[in-house]
Amino acid sequence: MSEQCKRFTGEEKVRGFRRHLVDKVAISEICEQLGIQPPQFYRWQQQFFENGALAFESKTKSNGSAAEARIAFKFDLRSQ
Repeated sequence: MSEQCKRFTGEEKVRGFRRHLVDKVAISEICEQLGIQPPQFYRWQQQFFENGALAFESKTKSNGSAAEARIAFKFDLRSQ
């Protein structure tokens, strides 16, 4: 009988990091509770720290690009 891999949400992963970093829970204990191996935890941690800056980027930046695209589209229609 094969076991299916559990998919963890970003919130579940961050909860594990928080427990380790803030509450000082051992990684081995967190991994045991989640049913994962420590290398998996370390991969998640690496991804978390590599992509952490995205959490601080302004969301209006992407909206500005969309607004600019709309303006450019309207301008292109008028020039025809």
